[in-house]
Amino acid sequence: GGEQDGPEYALVDLCKRSTAEQSFASFTLEQDSHEGEYLVVPMCFNQLASTEPRRYVAAAHASQPVLLSPVPLRPGDLALALMEAAAKQGKAQRLGTAIVLSSWKDEAGALVVAENLSDLFARVELDCSQSTNVLSSRGALFCEDALPPRSRMVLMVVTARAGASGVSWSMAMGAGPAEGEGHIPPIEPDVAPNSAMHCPQPIPAARLAELRRMPAAPGHPGAPVPGLDIQNLSAALAATFQQHMARGRGATPRPNGAGGSGQQPQQPPAPPGPGAPPS
Repeated sequence: GGEQDGPEYALVDLCKRSTAEQSFASFTLEQDSHEGEYLVVPMCFNQLASTEPRRYVAAAHASQPVLLSPVPLRPGDLALALMEAAAKQGKAQRLGTAIVLSSWKDEAGALVVAENLSDLFARVELDCSQSTNVLSSRGALFCEDALPPRSRMVLMVVTARAGASGVSWSMAMGAGPAEGEGHIPPIEPDVAPNSAMHCPQPIPAARLAELRRMPAAPGHPGAPVPGLDIQNLSAALAATFQQHMARGRGATPRPNGAGGSGQQPQQPPAPPGPGAPPS
């Protein structure tokens, strides 16, 4: 994990996220023959609407002397912490043969990570537009991303707005093949620094082997799950409506009155017999 020009990290433990002003946890941290160094990563995102730096107070109580020093948090390390948290605490779902989606939900919001297990580019779509009183780390509640082979990325972090009541979130997802890497909304670290945590990273070999042992999506063995296609959905609804109207035009009308009166509709007259004059 981590970025190529810095140290590598592995997830040790998690502090439960909460909408309360304070959160705490108790860990046992090991120390090797030289020294033990741990990176504490804040996973609070309800200040995304603000341009000010995130501020918080961290306090440590330990049985041995410890030193707390603030350090810059690289976007790659933040992404790594989020992806490892989703892998450890989240619920994994296989979409076809290529994509595994891991989602972790708690009272503070939801985190969704996509992992492309295949040797080809793969597309994944996530729609959280039915959520209310939430903020998105992508700046929008819908995203469509094409991931490189054997890579993973943080699709979206959905966080409850500070002080909001009646918070809810919902997710719709789809996946399919892609011809190359692409992202909607775009990932532009120079324009939006927060978007850098959404850059794809290689999947570690051990994690890749673990995910490839997962069964394929139920009902779709060996086939990708179709993506969200609003045009096809609209066409299908229109065709269904036309069929319903066509059946309605050929049906016998129901007697007047709410729900009918129990009377039988009149039968149409029998066709004229042979030689009968036309009516």
